[in-house]
Amino acid sequence: LLLLAAAFPAYVAGRHVYIQSQPEGSVPACGATLDYMLEVFPLLEVVKKVLTGGGECARIDWSFLGLSMPAWVLVMVIG
Repeated sequence: LLLLAAAFPAYVAGRHVYIQSQPEGSVPACGATLDYMLEVFPLLEVVKKVLTGGGECARIDWSFLGLSMPAWVLVMVIG
C-alpha cells in the first residue's frame, strides 16, 4: 500500500527531473496561467497539461548539493 501511495509523487518528481534535464530550447514555452486553465478547462485536462510541463518547469531556481528540489523529492520518495 505504501508503494502504491509513493508511486504518484515519484512519477511527478521523476517527470519534473526529466523536464529539467532536457537541453535548453527543447521544452516548449508555457502557455496560459494555472488560474486561467482552471476557469476554462475541466480539472482532469488541467492536471494533464500541468504534468506534461512547460518552459518554466525546466528552469532550476534552487539546488542543494547539486540536486534541484524535484530531484530531492524523488530521492526522498524512493529512499
